[in-house]
Amino acid sequence: MSAMSRVLGRLLGLPPPRTPRVCAVPDLKIPAADGVVLLADRYYPAGHEDAPVLLIRAPYGRRSAIILIARLFAERGYQVLIQALRGTTDLAASSTDSS
Repeated sequence: MSAMSRVLGRLLGLPPPRTPRVCAVPDLKIPAADGVVLLADRYYPAGHEDAPVLLIRAPYGRRSAIILIARLFAERGYQVLIQALRGTTDLAASSTDSS
């Protein structure tokens, strides 16, 4: 956990961090009903894989400053799933693609 994490947490009125150890699982494939596969990244506190989940749907990509927010909440005991939206470059090839 960084000094920035502590400062941001205080500014946002969040509880103190529970753990400095955050695990990340990138590029999870989540199929939509129409066959499009959306990619997501999962952040969670180490040793707490059953923690409550926050879903963030990211219209501007999963690998931006939103990662700081994900880590901020994961340090405080939440799992965070950052999912790409349609129309971004973060889509996986689906079985319906012709290429």
